[in-house]
Amino acid sequence: MHIVFIVGTYYPQNSAVCDCAAKVAHELAKSHAITVISEKTYAAQPDQEEWDGHKIIKCITKDTKTREVLNARVRAAKGVRRKLFQCALSLYKLSRALKTILSNTSIRNDLAKLYLEKLRSIEADIDYIIPVSQPYESLVAAVEYKRSAGSDAKLLPYLFDQFADNDVLHRLQVNKVMKRNRHIALEQDLLKEAHAILAMHSLGAHFSKDLSLINNVHLLEHPLIVRPESHVRIYSSNTRISYIGGLYRNYVVPDYFLKLYERVNLDEAVLHFYIIGNCYSIISKYCSKLPARAINHGAVDKRIASQEMLKSDILINIAEKKGIQMSSKILEYISYGKPIIHFYTAENDVNLGVLRKYPLVLCLKQDFAILDHNARKFEDFCKIHRSAHMSFEEVEKLFWDATPKFTAEVIEKLMLY
Repeated sequence: MHIVFIVGTYYPQNSAVCDCAAKVAHELAKSHAITVISEKTYAAQPDQEEWDGHKIIKCITKDTKTREVLNARVRAAKGVRRKLFQCALSLYKLSRALKTILSNTSIRNDLAKLYLEKLRSIEADIDYIIPVSQPYESLVAAVEYKRSAGSDAKLLPYLFDQFADNDVLHRLQVNKVMKRNRHIALEQDLLKEAHAILAMHSLGAHFSKDLSLINNVHLLEHPLIVRPESHVRIYSSNTRISYIGGLYRNYVVPDYFLKLYERVNLDEAVLHFYIIGNCYSIISKYCSKLPARAINHGAVDKRIASQEMLKSDILINIAEKKGIQMSSKILEYISYGKPIIHFYTAENDVNLGVLRKYPLVLCLKQDFAILDHNARKFEDFCKIHRSAHMSFEEVEKLFWDATPKFTAEVIEKLMLY
Protein backbone atom coordinates (compact mmCIF):
# COMPACT_ATOMS: atom_id res chain seq x y z
CA MET A 1 0.00 0.00 0.00
CA HIS A 2 1.07 3.59 -0.65
CA ILE A 3 0.24 5.81 2.34
CA VAL A 4 0.62 9.60 2.28
CA PHE A 5 0.83 11.54 5.54
CA ILE A 6 0.16 15.31 5.50
CA VAL A 7 1.73 17.04 8.49
CA GLY A 8 3.05 20.38 9.74
CA THR A 9 6.77 20.80 10.32
CA TYR A 10 8.60 17.49 10.05
CA TYR A 11 12.13 16.11 10.03
CA PRO A 12 14.58 17.47 11.08
CA GLN A 13 12.47 19.85 13.22
CA ASN A 14 9.43 17.87 14.28
CA SER A 15 6.64 19.50 16.24
CA ALA A 16 5.12 17.41 19.04
CA VAL A 17 2.27 16.25 16.79
CA CYS A 18 4.57 15.50 13.88
CA ASP A 19 6.85 13.53 16.18
CA CYS A 20 3.86 11.24 16.82
CA ALA A 21 3.23 10.95 13.08
CA ALA A 22 6.91 10.20 12.42
CA LYS A 23 6.92 7.34 14.92
CA VAL A 24 3.82 5.77 13.33
CA ALA A 25 5.20 6.33 9.81
CA HIS A 26 8.38 4.52 10.89
CA GLU A 27 6.34 1.47 11.90
CA LEU A 28 4.19 1.49 8.76
CA ALA A 29 7.26 1.92 6.52
CA LYS A 30 8.28 -1.63 7.46
CA SER A 31 5.43 -2.96 5.29
CA HIS A 32 4.20 -0.06 3.13
CA ALA A 33 5.45 2.74 0.88
CA ILE A 34 5.29 6.00 2.83
CA THR A 35 5.30 9.58 1.53
CA VAL A 36 5.10 12.57 3.88
CA ILE A 37 4.02 16.06 2.79
CA SER A 38 5.20 18.69 5.25
CA GLU A 39 5.90 22.39 5.75
CA LYS A 40 9.38 23.84 5.55
CA THR A 41 10.59 25.77 8.56
CA TYR A 42 12.98 27.84 6.42
CA ALA A 43 13.34 28.42 2.69
CA ALA A 44 16.74 26.73 2.23
CA GLN A 45 15.42 23.30 3.21
CA PRO A 46 15.33 20.84 0.27
CA ASP A 47 12.04 20.38 -1.58
CA GLN A 48 12.38 16.60 -1.26
CA GLU A 49 14.45 14.22 0.82
CA GLU A 50 14.56 10.65 2.08
CA TRP A 51 14.52 9.86 5.80
CA ASP A 52 13.83 6.79 7.90
CA GLY A 53 12.69 4.68 4.96
CA HIS A 54 10.23 7.15 3.47
CA LYS A 55 10.06 10.13 1.11
CA ILE A 56 9.39 13.68 2.32
CA ILE A 57 7.93 16.38 0.04
CA LYS A 58 8.18 19.89 1.50
CA CYS A 59 6.39 23.16 0.81
CA ILE A 60 6.69 26.68 2.18
CA THR A 61 4.09 29.45 2.44
CA LYS A 62 4.69 33.10 1.57
CA ASP A 63 4.02 33.86 5.23
CA THR A 64 6.93 31.69 6.39
CA LYS A 65 9.22 33.24 3.75
CA THR A 66 8.27 36.77 4.78
CA ARG A 67 8.84 36.07 8.48
CA GLU A 68 12.20 34.51 7.69
CA VAL A 69 13.35 37.56 5.69
CA LEU A 70 12.17 40.05 8.33
CA ASN A 71 13.75 38.09 11.20
CA ALA A 72 17.05 37.91 9.28
CA ARG A 73 17.02 41.66 8.73
CA VAL A 74 16.29 42.31 12.41
CA ARG A 75 19.26 40.12 13.40
CA ALA A 76 21.60 41.75 10.88
CA ALA A 77 20.69 45.41 11.50
CA LYS A 78 21.79 47.71 14.31
CA GLY A 79 20.56 50.89 15.91
CA VAL A 80 17.68 52.69 14.21
CA ARG A 81 17.54 50.25 11.29
CA ARG A 82 17.11 47.35 13.70
CA LYS A 83 14.20 49.13 15.40
CA LEU A 84 12.60 49.84 12.03
CA PHE A 85 12.80 46.19 11.01
CA GLN A 86 11.46 45.12 14.42
CA CYS A 87 8.54 47.47 13.86
CA ALA A 88 7.98 46.05 10.36
CA LEU A 89 7.99 42.51 11.76
CA SER A 90 5.50 43.44 14.49
CA LEU A 91 3.21 45.13 11.97
CA TYR A 92 3.38 42.10 9.70
CA LYS A 93 2.49 39.74 12.56
CA LEU A 94 -0.40 42.04 13.49
CA SER A 95 -1.66 42.02 9.90
CA ARG A 96 -1.61 38.20 9.84
CA ALA A 97 -3.48 38.06 13.15
CA LEU A 98 -6.11 40.49 11.84
CA LYS A 99 -6.47 38.42 8.67
CA THR A 100 -7.17 35.33 10.80
CA ILE A 101 -9.67 37.21 12.95
CA LEU A 102 -11.51 38.78 10.00
CA SER A 103 -11.62 35.64 7.85
CA ASN A 104 -14.68 33.43 7.50
CA THR A 105 -12.85 30.54 9.22
CA SER A 106 -9.43 30.22 10.84
CA ILE A 107 -8.16 28.03 8.00
CA ARG A 108 -4.94 29.18 6.28
CA ASN A 109 -6.05 28.79 2.69
CA ASP A 110 -2.53 29.35 1.34
CA LEU A 111 -1.24 26.34 3.27
CA ALA A 112 -4.21 24.16 2.26
CA LYS A 113 -3.59 25.01 -1.41
CA LEU A 114 0.10 24.15 -1.13
CA TYR A 115 -0.73 20.78 0.44
CA LEU A 116 -3.21 20.13 -2.38
CA GLU A 117 -0.61 20.99 -5.03
CA LYS A 118 1.88 18.57 -3.49
CA LEU A 119 -0.75 15.82 -3.33
CA ARG A 120 -1.50 16.29 -7.01
CA SER A 121 2.22 16.22 -7.85
CA ILE A 122 2.58 12.62 -6.60
CA GLU A 123 2.68 10.37 -9.66
CA ALA A 124 2.28 7.02 -7.91
CA ASP A 125 -1.22 5.84 -6.98
CA ILE A 126 -2.23 6.78 -3.45
CA ASP A 127 -4.11 4.16 -1.45
CA TYR A 128 -4.56 6.02 1.84
CA ILE A 129 -4.14 9.65 2.91
CA ILE A 130 -3.54 10.33 6.60
CA PRO A 131 -3.97 14.08 7.27
CA VAL A 132 -2.49 14.82 10.68
CA SER A 133 -4.17 17.63 12.61
CA GLN A 134 -3.00 20.10 13.70
CA PRO A 135 -2.68 21.74 11.20
CA TYR A 136 -6.31 21.27 10.17
CA GLU A 137 -5.37 22.46 6.68
CA SER A 138 -4.03 18.94 6.09
CA LEU A 139 -7.59 17.58 6.26
CA VAL A 140 -8.95 20.42 4.09
CA ALA A 141 -6.41 19.56 1.37
CA ALA A 142 -6.99 15.81 1.61
CA VAL A 143 -10.77 16.15 1.21
CA GLU A 144 -10.40 18.60 -1.68
CA TYR A 145 -8.02 16.17 -3.40
CA LYS A 146 -10.47 13.30 -3.02
CA ARG A 147 -13.45 15.34 -4.21
CA SER A 148 -11.82 17.06 -7.17
CA ALA A 149 -9.52 14.33 -8.45
CA GLY A 150 -12.02 11.52 -8.22
CA SER A 151 -9.32 9.57 -6.44
CA ASP A 152 -9.86 6.11 -4.99
CA ALA A 153 -7.62 7.05 -2.06
CA LYS A 154 -9.26 6.54 1.31
CA LEU A 155 -8.96 9.11 4.09
CA LEU A 156 -7.84 8.26 7.63
CA PRO A 157 -7.75 11.60 9.50
CA TYR A 158 -5.42 11.45 12.52
CA LEU A 159 -6.60 14.12 14.97
CA PHE A 160 -4.56 15.36 17.92
CA ASP A 161 -5.76 18.86 18.81
CA GLN A 162 -8.94 20.84 19.15
CA PHE A 163 -9.96 22.89 16.11
CA ALA A 164 -13.26 24.60 16.89
CA ASP A 165 -12.21 25.18 20.52
CA ASN A 166 -8.51 25.92 20.01
CA ASP A 167 -7.65 29.11 21.94
CA VAL A 168 -4.19 29.57 20.38
CA LEU A 169 -5.37 29.00 16.80
CA HIS A 170 -8.21 31.52 16.94
CA ARG A 171 -6.11 34.12 18.83
CA LEU A 172 -9.05 35.86 20.55
CA GLN A 173 -11.84 34.32 22.62
CA VAL A 174 -14.46 36.37 20.78
CA ASN A 175 -13.10 35.14 17.45
CA LYS A 176 -13.39 31.53 18.59
CA VAL A 177 -16.95 32.00 19.89
CA MET A 178 -18.19 33.87 16.80
CA LYS A 179 -16.84 31.27 14.39
CA ARG A 180 -17.54 28.15 16.42
CA ASN A 181 -20.68 27.07 14.56
CA ARG A 182 -18.92 27.55 11.23
CA HIS A 183 -15.95 25.52 12.42
CA ILE A 184 -18.16 22.70 13.71
CA ALA A 185 -19.95 22.64 10.33
CA LEU A 186 -16.58 22.55 8.57
CA GLU A 187 -15.41 19.63 10.72
CA GLN A 188 -18.62 17.70 10.00
CA ASP A 189 -18.37 18.34 6.27
CA LEU A 190 -14.75 17.19 6.08
CA LEU A 191 -14.93 14.21 8.43
CA LYS A 192 -17.92 12.66 6.67
CA GLU A 193 -15.50 11.86 3.82
CA ALA A 194 -13.31 9.71 6.06
CA HIS A 195 -12.97 5.95 5.73
CA ALA A 196 -12.32 5.97 9.49
CA ILE A 197 -11.08 8.51 12.03
CA LEU A 198 -8.22 8.22 14.49
CA ALA A 199 -8.42 10.67 17.39
CA MET A 200 -6.84 11.23 20.77
CA HIS A 201 -8.86 10.22 23.83
CA SER A 202 -9.06 13.89 24.84
CA LEU A 203 -11.24 14.54 21.75
CA GLY A 204 -13.81 11.93 22.74
CA ALA A 205 -16.12 14.45 24.43
CA HIS A 206 -15.98 16.70 21.35
CA PHE A 207 -17.17 13.87 19.11
CA SER A 208 -19.91 12.87 21.55
CA LYS A 209 -21.22 16.41 21.97
CA ASP A 210 -20.57 18.30 18.72
CA LEU A 211 -19.88 15.60 16.12
CA SER A 212 -22.25 12.85 17.21
CA LEU A 213 -23.30 12.15 13.60
CA ILE A 214 -19.73 11.19 12.69
CA ASN A 215 -19.20 7.43 12.95
CA ASN A 216 -16.26 5.05 12.94
CA VAL A 217 -14.12 7.08 15.35
CA HIS A 218 -11.25 5.21 17.02
CA LEU A 219 -9.88 6.85 20.16
CA LEU A 220 -6.16 6.34 20.73
CA GLU A 221 -3.32 7.52 22.92
CA HIS A 222 -0.31 9.53 21.73
CA PRO A 223 2.15 6.98 20.25
CA LEU A 224 5.17 8.22 22.19
CA ILE A 225 6.22 5.30 24.35
CA VAL A 226 9.43 4.29 22.59
CA ARG A 227 12.70 2.99 23.93
CA PRO A 228 15.16 5.90 24.28
CA GLU A 229 18.39 5.56 22.31
CA SER A 230 20.09 5.29 25.67
CA HIS A 231 18.25 4.28 28.80
CA VAL A 232 21.30 4.19 31.09
CA ARG A 233 20.75 6.15 34.30
CA ILE A 234 23.04 9.21 34.45
CA TYR A 235 23.80 10.51 37.94
CA SER A 236 24.81 14.08 38.75
CA SER A 237 26.15 15.69 41.90
CA ASN A 238 23.18 18.04 42.22
CA THR A 239 19.46 17.57 41.68
CA ARG A 240 18.79 18.39 38.03
CA ILE A 241 15.21 19.58 37.50
CA SER A 242 14.11 20.24 33.90
CA TYR A 243 11.19 21.74 32.02
CA ILE A 244 11.31 20.79 28.34
CA GLY A 245 8.62 22.04 25.98
CA GLY A 246 6.36 24.97 25.15
CA LEU A 247 5.24 27.87 27.32
CA TYR A 248 2.52 30.19 26.00
CA ARG A 249 0.81 33.19 27.58
CA ASN A 250 -2.79 32.47 28.58
CA TYR A 251 -2.40 28.81 27.62
CA VAL A 252 0.54 26.96 29.19
CA VAL A 253 1.74 29.48 31.76
CA PRO A 254 4.76 29.18 34.10
CA ASP A 255 3.70 31.73 36.78
CA TYR A 256 2.62 29.32 39.50
CA PHE A 257 5.56 26.99 39.07
CA LEU A 258 8.04 29.88 39.15
CA LYS A 259 6.61 31.27 42.40
CA LEU A 260 6.60 27.80 43.95
CA TYR A 261 10.22 27.12 43.00
CA GLU A 262 11.32 30.32 44.77
CA ARG A 263 9.91 28.86 48.00
CA VAL A 264 11.59 25.48 47.58
CA ASN A 265 14.63 24.67 49.69
CA LEU A 266 16.67 22.04 47.86
CA ASP A 267 20.42 22.19 48.39
CA GLU A 268 22.36 22.27 45.11
CA ALA A 269 19.25 21.80 42.97
CA VAL A 270 19.36 23.51 39.55
CA LEU A 271 16.32 24.16 37.36
CA HIS A 272 16.88 23.96 33.57
CA PHE A 273 14.50 25.37 30.94
CA TYR A 274 14.50 24.14 27.33
CA ILE A 275 11.58 26.06 25.88
CA ILE A 276 9.70 27.28 22.84
CA GLY A 277 6.75 29.68 22.79
CA ASN A 278 6.27 33.32 23.77
CA CYS A 279 7.42 33.22 27.41
CA TYR A 280 11.16 33.40 26.72
CA SER A 281 11.57 36.86 28.28
CA ILE A 282 9.60 35.81 31.40
CA ILE A 283 11.86 32.80 31.94
CA SER A 284 15.07 34.74 31.21
CA LYS A 285 14.12 37.45 33.70
CA TYR A 286 13.33 34.80 36.30
CA CYS A 287 16.64 32.99 35.76
CA SER A 288 18.57 36.26 36.08
CA LYS A 289 17.07 36.64 39.58
CA LEU A 290 18.21 33.12 40.55
CA PRO A 291 21.47 32.64 38.60
CA ALA A 292 22.69 29.80 40.78
CA ARG A 293 19.38 27.94 40.78
CA ALA A 294 17.85 28.37 37.30
CA ILE A 295 19.17 28.39 33.72
CA ASN A 296 17.31 29.20 30.50
CA HIS A 297 18.74 27.25 27.53
CA GLY A 298 16.03 28.47 25.14
CA ALA A 299 14.91 26.41 22.15
CA VAL A 300 16.96 23.29 21.34
CA ASP A 301 16.69 20.51 18.78
CA LYS A 302 15.16 17.12 19.49
CA ARG A 303 18.52 15.44 20.08
CA ILE A 304 19.52 17.84 22.85
CA ALA A 305 16.04 17.67 24.41
CA SER A 306 16.31 13.87 24.52
CA GLN A 307 19.73 14.06 26.13
CA GLU A 308 18.36 16.41 28.77
CA MET A 309 15.52 14.02 29.61
CA LEU A 310 18.13 11.33 30.13
CA LYS A 311 20.28 13.53 32.37
CA SER A 312 17.47 14.99 34.49
CA ASP A 313 16.54 13.75 37.94
CA ILE A 314 13.09 15.37 37.99
CA LEU A 315 10.98 16.36 34.95
CA ILE A 316 8.39 19.16 35.14
CA ASN A 317 5.16 19.34 33.16
CA ILE A 318 2.61 22.18 33.11
CA ALA A 319 -0.87 21.51 31.72
CA GLU A 320 -2.74 24.05 29.62
CA LYS A 321 -5.18 26.03 31.72
CA LYS A 322 -8.44 24.40 30.63
CA GLY A 323 -7.09 20.87 31.01
CA ILE A 324 -8.74 19.65 27.79
CA GLN A 325 -5.54 19.00 25.84
CA MET A 326 -3.38 15.98 26.54
CA SER A 327 0.28 16.96 26.91
CA SER A 328 2.19 14.63 24.59
CA LYS A 329 5.36 15.52 26.47
CA ILE A 330 4.16 13.51 29.46
CA LEU A 331 4.45 10.24 27.53
CA GLU A 332 7.92 11.21 26.32
CA TYR A 333 8.89 11.83 29.94
CA ILE A 334 7.42 8.48 30.98
CA SER A 335 9.44 6.69 28.28
CA TYR A 336 12.56 7.66 30.20
CA GLY A 337 11.20 6.23 33.45
CA LYS A 338 11.97 9.45 35.35
CA PRO A 339 10.07 11.08 38.24
CA ILE A 340 7.55 13.68 37.00
CA ILE A 341 5.95 16.65 38.76
CA HIS A 342 2.80 17.75 36.95
CA PHE A 343 1.12 21.13 37.51
CA TYR A 344 -2.55 21.45 36.56
CA THR A 345 -5.36 24.00 36.89
CA ALA A 346 -8.61 22.24 35.90
CA GLU A 347 -10.01 19.63 38.27
CA ASN A 348 -10.78 17.35 35.31
CA ASP A 349 -7.40 17.85 33.61
CA VAL A 350 -7.17 15.06 31.01
CA ASN A 351 -3.51 14.42 31.81
CA LEU A 352 -4.39 13.11 35.27
CA GLY A 353 -5.96 9.98 33.80
CA VAL A 354 -2.69 8.96 32.18
CA LEU A 355 -0.52 9.95 35.14
CA ARG A 356 -2.55 7.89 37.62
CA LYS A 357 -1.02 4.77 36.05
CA TYR A 358 2.54 6.02 36.58
CA PRO A 359 4.14 5.33 40.00
CA LEU A 360 6.76 8.11 39.92
CA VAL A 361 4.54 11.19 39.74
CA LEU A 362 3.42 14.11 41.91
CA CYS A 363 0.41 16.12 40.67
CA LEU A 364 0.05 19.63 42.11
CA LYS A 365 -2.99 21.85 41.60
CA GLN A 366 -2.07 25.44 40.70
CA ASP A 367 -3.87 27.03 43.62
CA PHE A 368 -2.14 30.02 45.25
CA ALA A 369 -4.01 29.36 48.52
CA ILE A 370 -1.91 26.20 48.99
CA LEU A 371 1.32 27.45 47.39
CA ASP A 372 3.50 26.89 50.47
CA HIS A 373 1.94 23.49 51.10
CA ASN A 374 2.67 22.45 47.51
CA ALA A 375 6.23 23.76 47.82
CA ARG A 376 6.84 21.39 50.75
CA LYS A 377 5.34 18.48 48.77
CA PHE A 378 7.60 19.42 45.85
CA GLU A 379 10.66 19.38 48.15
CA ASP A 380 9.79 16.04 49.71
CA PHE A 381 9.11 14.40 46.34
CA CYS A 382 12.45 15.56 44.94
CA LYS A 383 14.36 14.35 47.99
CA ILE A 384 12.68 10.94 48.07
CA HIS A 385 12.53 10.20 44.33
CA ARG A 386 15.63 11.96 43.00
CA SER A 387 17.32 8.64 42.18
CA ALA A 388 14.18 6.69 41.31
CA HIS A 389 13.84 5.08 37.88
CA MET A 390 11.60 2.64 35.98
CA SER A 391 12.93 0.33 33.29
CA PHE A 392 11.55 0.70 29.79
CA GLU A 393 10.10 -2.81 29.99
CA GLU A 394 8.05 -1.77 33.04
CA VAL A 395 6.90 1.40 31.27
CA GLU A 396 5.94 -0.42 28.07
CA LYS A 397 3.90 -2.96 30.00
CA LEU A 398 1.88 -0.18 31.70
CA PHE A 399 1.40 1.96 28.56
CA TRP A 400 1.18 -0.65 25.79
CA ASP A 401 -1.56 1.34 23.99
CA ALA A 402 0.70 4.40 23.72
CA THR A 403 3.31 2.71 21.52
CA PRO A 404 3.68 3.49 17.79
CA LYS A 405 3.43 -0.22 17.05
CA PHE A 406 -0.07 -0.38 18.57
CA THR A 407 -1.30 2.63 16.52
CA ALA A 408 0.23 1.19 13.33
CA GLU A 409 -1.59 -2.09 13.96
CA VAL A 410 -4.91 -0.22 14.37
CA ILE A 411 -4.33 1.56 11.04
CA GLU A 412 -3.52 -1.70 9.26
CA LYS A 413 -6.70 -3.30 10.59
CA LEU A 414 -8.74 -0.35 9.31
CA MET A 415 -7.14 -0.77 5.91
CA LEU A 416 -8.55 -4.30 5.65
CA TYR A 417 -12.15 -3.14 5.12
